[in-house]
Amino acid sequence: MRDYGKVQTTFWTSEDTSSMSDTGRMLALYLLTSPHSNILGCFHLPIGYVSEDLKWSPERVEKGFAELLEKGFATRDNASKWVVLHAYLKWNPIENPNQGIAAGRLFEQIPNRSTVKPLLAAALRIHSKHFPRQILDDFGTV
Repeated sequence: MRDYGKVQTTFWTSEDTSSMSDTGRMLALYLLTSPHSNILGCFHLPIGYVSEDLKWSPERVEKGFAELLEKGFATRDNASKWVVLHAYLKWNPIENPNQGIAAGRLFEQIPNRSTVKPLLAAALRIHSKHFPRQILDDFGTV
């Protein structure tokens, strides 16, 4: 969990989010500011958490996640219940080596079998000069 997060003002005017339904936009904003989120933009998020926080039916939450996947905003692994926000690290980079160490610990908590972990690893390779490379190298050999 984090206490502070950034949402770019272009969130509202970008081509991706302006083409989303109200459900998609609200879910995207929720994911960016969720009390369950973290420095990686990849976190464990059962459907029930979202349903409770937003007061939505599970069906609406699942429909929202389907739209976010279609728009390339986020992927949710239904089996492991982990979600990754695809461009999160581009807009919210890990800013220093201490954050990198904390992010490394969080990365290791994600189950290796989760389909979101390789997506996150790819984003970390591109957008994070402060993330411990050894962790990514070790993950690449799993």
